[in-house]
Amino acid sequence: MDCTKFLKSELPLLLSELQSTAAPKWGLMSAQHMIEHLSGVIMISNGRFEAPAMYEEERLSKNYSYIIKEQNRIKRNTKAPILPENPLPLRFATLAEAKEKLLKSIDSFFAFYEANPDTKQMHPAFGLLNFEEWTYFHCIHTQYHLDQFGLFEGGARE
Repeated sequence: MDCTKFLKSELPLLLSELQSTAAPKWGLMSAQHMIEHLSGVIMISNGRFEAPAMYEEERLSKNYSYIIKEQNRIKRNTKAPILPENPLPLRFATLAEAKEKLLKSIDSFFAFYEANPDTKQMHPAFGLLNFEEWTYFHCIHTQYHLDQFGLFEGGARE
């Protein structure tokens, strides 16, 4: 799978199909919460927001191997322990604005790593990731959430 192509070319088309009234197949997030969540994770990957490791080194390594190295999909209903029980308050006035910000954050992600190709940023569940690892993670993470809203079949595993 070409994750760069997915994030830059295919994702904008899929996002155009997402409506504010879309109901998730699982989880508590609205469509806009999901889009804002994806933007927040991208801000972690390009150093705009710092997120410490959630686990000790052994668990980070195990998580890294399973998701990044072995390229397994994220299991449906996986909940990151750093997230609150209920979705965070919305940051943007509309879903359209949130989508626009997400696409801009993806552009910023690629620009950041073009200027800083050797940088590694902390992923709270997987440890330090480089550009290729973050790109892969953003790809499957986005597909997971698109599957949550019926826009990408097979993005999550059962």
